[in-house]
This record gives sequence, structure tokens and C-alpha cells, in this order.
Amino acid sequence: MADETLTILIDEAGRVTVEGRGALRRLAARPGRYRLVPSTPNLVILERLEAAPGTGERHLGHIVLSGDIERLGSLIDVIQFVHANQWSGQLAVVGGTARKSIHFKLGDVITASSNVAEDRIGAILYRFGLITQEDLEKSLTQVTQEHRFGQILVDNGLISAHDLYQFVRKQIEEIFHSVLAFRQGEYYFYKTTAESGPPSQLQLSTKQLLFEGVRRIDEMSYFRAKLPTNDMVLQQRVPQPTEKLPHREARVLSLVDGTRDIIAISRDSHLGEFETMKVLYQLFASHYVQMPEVRKTTAQMQAAPGTDPATMVVDIFNQAYARVHTTVKTNDKELALARGLESFFSSMTEFAPLFSGVSVTDEGELPRESILANLSMAPVDDKLRLDYLYRGLNELLFFELFIAGEGAVDRRAELELHEKLHQILRDVPARVKEGE
Repeated sequence: MADETLTILIDEAGRVTVEGRGALRRLAARPGRYRLVPSTPNLVILERLEAAPGTGERHLGHIVLSGDIERLGSLIDVIQFVHANQWSGQLAVVGGTARKSIHFKLGDVITASSNVAEDRIGAILYRFGLITQEDLEKSLTQVTQEHRFGQILVDNGLISAHDLYQFVRKQIEEIFHSVLAFRQGEYYFYKTTAESGPPSQLQLSTKQLLFEGVRRIDEMSYFRAKLPTNDMVLQQRVPQPTEKLPHREARVLSLVDGTRDIIAISRDSHLGEFETMKVLYQLFASHYVQMPEVRKTTAQMQAAPGTDPATMVVDIFNQAYARVHTTVKTNDKELALARGLESFFSSMTEFAPLFSGVSVTDEGELPRESILANLSMAPVDDKLRLDYLYRGLNELLFFELFIAGEGAVDRRAELELHEKLHQILRDVPARVKEGE
């Protein structure tokens, strides 16, 4: 959800109004003349034309790249280009409420920043198990302009100075890899001189970071096929294979106790999420660990005992339909949606059996029992019924979003919706998928 305190309104005539007090304060701190930089439709970039009054600064750089992020790994080519040309400057990435930046000096990375809580140094130290939640919360209360968080941890004996150095570097690496994982958003590159970047005692090889980042993206897709969520609780197999495990694998295996989830194991092993996932995947493939009888994620998603996958799919889509319906009523598009749905149901071919005799409720939802009854009668192979249901309801959702316009379902809610649906499809037992 957007931060209303940072809102700026641009009307149809191009007039700009600062609505949020936070935005007003930020702009007041940056007086001067700016030019509007060509950018993507969802990004407005203003570039300073002159030095800030009274600072004696000179014009340091300019925007040389800007574009949309349309898929996983989209920024790999951009970063390779920056590295190959040995550019200095800032690559800024915007996706939803997330704002992340990578700073380069002559093509290599010198620092990174993020407004996402999980990218903060304290959160990373906690995830890797160097500090406890209590340590984190207590140390945060001691932070002032003179006393930085990392130094407070060192002064309190919670970590060593070398730990702090290593994890400042780790923080940069984690932000870099998270930037590569953006699937949607916008980016721009602000090119500067090598001397004008932020102060940093670090210089990380962009080539090595890219190599590691591409490997992570590739390998994580395999890991997620077996270990789809971080809150899964695994169990050790009985009996165990007889082969002796290397120390790291044996350490992780000892933490698989039927109570710790993947997040807890990654923290207690001090390996972090990716390396923990890698070891657990190897242990799973080698038959040292197995899935529990009931996975936490499935239990959390079930609204009632005995709920079957088809019912859960309908219920989750109904949540989205209700959200769209509320937005449509607010924007006075209710009549347009009603007429649209009438044409949708009358013109469907592939999914006509699914929507036969169905009408939308006053809340914008579909009658669950009618949909499930139609599904049972649909001329579809039993093995494909759930997929048929998913595709039909998804087609209706896309249509409603088209009628409602932008903002009917925010991006975070949309991602949560699809993650829930994909989880259900992954969790369907083989006997249900095969119609046995």
C-alpha cells in the first residue's frame, strides 16, 4: 500500500500538487531547477539542472538508462552493461513499495541500500543466527545519530568487529541478489564520476556477484519444486541412509527435528536461506529427510476441516472477486461490470460448462456449490478438472480487472492470491490429481 504522506498528484493538465506532508518535507530539502527525464509510464524522474543553492556542488551526473522490469532476471543484462563499460553511478530499482539502489565505481559494486526491513543489517544478522530477536530489539532502542546499530552490537559484545565487517559485505550481496530477483517494476541508472559516489571501504566484483546471482536464480527454482515455502517443517527419514555426511550437511540434518521450519534451520545453522535450502534439497534428494504428513502451509490455508482443493480454489478467487466488486462500486463502474459479466458468461466457449446458469452475488462472488456442481459435470478429463477450474476462474478475474481498471487489486494482494493458489495446486495429493 502506498505511503499517503509521500503522495504527489499530477492532474490531466500536468499541474503538480503535493498532497503528502512527507513529500513536502523531502522536496523542501532539495530546492532548485529540475528537468523531467524520459522514463517508463509508472516512473517519474526529475534530474537536477544546477547545484543545490548554497552548497557549492557541481552537476555530478545524469540519467543514462531507464526501463521496465518485466521478468525474473531482467536486470542481469543492465548490470552486465554497466560492468562492461566500467560506469560509476547508482542503479535504482522501484517495485511496489520497495526501493533499492546499487552503487557502482568503475563497474564494480561499492555499496547498496534498501527501504525493505528484511534488508537491514539487523534483520540479516538475525536471519543468519548471529543475534537473537531480543538482541535486535534491545539494540535498536539504543540507536542515535552518534551511535550506529552495528557499532552498538560490537560495543555490547554481541558480535565482533570482524563479524560486522563480514555482514556489511553480506548485506550488500543480499540486496544485490534481491534486485536480480525483481519480476516487475522500473529501474534507472544515474551515471556519475568515479569520485562522486558514496563513501565506501568495500569494492565487490560485479562479475562474481552476477555469477552467484544467476546460479541462485537457477538453483532456487529446483529447490522450490521440492521445498515450496520457508515455513515447511521437515522430518528425518527412518531408517537413515548409511553414508556418512560432510560436516555441514550433518549439522543441518541434526536441526531437522520435526519442529523447526526452514527459516529456523537457516538461522540456527548460520547458513542463511539459500545455502540452507541447498543443503535441505540435497538431503531430501538423498532420502535423509522427508515431507511431514501434513504441511503447515496447507493447514493454514484450509478454511474448514475436510475442505478439498477445488473448494479452496473457489474460495480464494471469491476473495479477489469481492475486492474487485468493492472497488467497482467505489468508482461507479458497477453497471459496466454487470453488463460486462453478462457478455462474458454468454460468450464463453471453453469454460461455458463451468459458468452455466451461474450469476454473481451482491458481494461480487460466485456461488461455490453451483460452480463445483458444474465442474463435476464438465466434459473434462478427471485428471485436468482442477486445472480447468483454475483457468476458468482466472479468466474471469482477468476480465473483471480489465473492466475495473488499475488499482482493483494491488500488486501485493495479487501476488498473495497466486501464491495461495499455486500452493494448493502443489499440495493436491497425487491421487486427487490422477482422479483415483
